[in-house]
Amino acid sequence: MIWINAAKQFLAAYAAKDVEYLQEHYADDIIWYDLNWSAVGKPEVLGVNHSFFNSNESISVRVQNSCYKDKYVVIEAILLLSPRNKRFGDDGPAINTAFIIQFNSFGKIQQVSVYRR
Repeated sequence: MIWINAAKQFLAAYAAKDVEYLQEHYADDIIWYDLNWSAVGKPEVLGVNHSFFNSNESISVRVQNSCYKDKYVVIEAILLLSPRNKRFGDDGPAINTAFIIQFNSFGKIQQVSVYRR
C-alpha cells in the first residue's frame, strides 16, 4: 500500500505543478514515456514536465482505480486539462489514462509511463 500512496502523492504534486516535489522524488536516471514525449534523466524529464505545465492553466487527476506489484503501481485516472489556448472550449479534455509508475529501491520514481485508456 505504501507504493500506491506514494504514486498518488506524485500525481497530486504533478497536478499542482510542484516542481520541487518532483525534483526531490525523481531518480537521477528517471525515464518518462507518454503520448507526446519521451525523456531520460531528471533534467530532461523536468523540462518535459515544465513544457506540459506551461501549456495548461490547470491540471486535475481523478484516480479511478489502482493496483501494485512489487514497486510498480498502475493507476487508472481521468486527466482533466485546462489548456492555455482554449481550443477545447472553456473546459479542457477529460482524458482516460493509465499511469504506470515504477519506484527504485530508494523509493525514488524510476519510470513513468502514461497511456490513454
